[in-house]
Amino acid sequence: FIWVHTHTVNPISSKMAFCDTWDADDDGKRVLGPDLQCLDELVSEIEDIRPGDDPWAKYPSLRSLLKDRVDWDTDFPMMSVHEETCDVSKKKKEPCESKSSTYLGPKDAQTGELFARFSDVWNEENDELIVKREQLVNSFWYSKIPNILNKTWDRPHIKNIIMAYGVDLPTEVGYEYRKKDFDDPKKEKPEFDGIPNLEKVIWEAAGGTLKEEVLDTVRGKLTDTLIKKKSKLEPFNGREDAKGSLIHSGDGTIPYVSLSWAHTWLLHAIRAKRFSEGPNPVEGNVLDDVEVSHRPKGAMEWIKGPPPQPMNLDEKKIEDADTGTSHPHGTKYKPEMILFNNIGRSRKTGREYTTTIIEALGVEHKETTRNYDILAACFTEVLKFMYKDFPQPQEGQ
Repeated sequence: FIWVHTHTVNPISSKMAFCDTWDADDDGKRVLGPDLQCLDELVSEIEDIRPGDDPWAKYPSLRSLLKDRVDWDTDFPMMSVHEETCDVSKKKKEPCESKSSTYLGPKDAQTGELFARFSDVWNEENDELIVKREQLVNSFWYSKIPNILNKTWDRPHIKNIIMAYGVDLPTEVGYEYRKKDFDDPKKEKPEFDGIPNLEKVIWEAAGGTLKEEVLDTVRGKLTDTLIKKKSKLEPFNGREDAKGSLIHSGDGTIPYVSLSWAHTWLLHAIRAKRFSEGPNPVEGNVLDDVEVSHRPKGAMEWIKGPPPQPMNLDEKKIEDADTGTSHPHGTKYKPEMILFNNIGRSRKTGREYTTTIIEALGVEHKETTRNYDILAACFTEVLKFMYKDFPQPQEGQ
């Protein structure tokens, strides 16, 4: 999950969603818990109902998030910092000697520890990184406003939710930094190190494959901007078959591990019922309450059930695909889409509420709000809600 707040993007570890990872009080009871059954308890229930069958077959994203507990750093460190010492006094140039490596994960970003660890490596003028850490801590952890960085988000308390987003576009998911200390007795060592130097970017691509981008120059240099130099994405760690733990990549801006967390909202109704009434085994898979339908690329009608083959955007066609950045109307015509829907009922009021998740293949982040087909799919759902919520005119009126 990711929380975007003005100019700040903060990853939140998916581990924060499971009760068995939370601290407990003196009586052994869970703390920070919402009025929902724990996700880890629900996973056990799902798998115990029909032994031998694959209850996750139609819900690969939920399997990754709930059963496999995929997190930001499951396949690689979210951020890593490598320090080297280079002796330039010798006539013969030798490779720099590795000094240490630091690996940072989503929890380091949540607490601001990431800034402190970077500050330990880079001696920056005015301690700008520590200032950023203090800003984050004061804004979220020590604020009177409830902290939104200490747990993943549950489904918002809204009657009808529709979340639509694009998938399978190359999206940045990890970063490697390198600092070289040059040992030269002829030169005085500078007082400050400057800004951290980004060396490599890890990307998730179509179908969840992993790529890497090695930066030859400091990212963001004016020369790069003027020349518009674009680095080529290479196989991750030199492996052509490098595959991540998720079935898709993000929308070009937000990673899929964050976007797909909304799939857990589809289980809100069953989690609320289990929390209030206790375990209540039912026949079949509780995930069957989540309806799935799909619309093939270029088609007009939705088809009940998941697509016969997993949705996957051909990487070779990505660069030629219209993702809203080149088309004058900013739309990709009739992309392949899959829709997940669940209907729940409030325990207090008895009112019905719905959760709808729409994934569109190859739709870029900013295009989501202007893609004709996504807007049409969302508006169709809205019309259904309006039909139910507003009284229908009687004959003769």
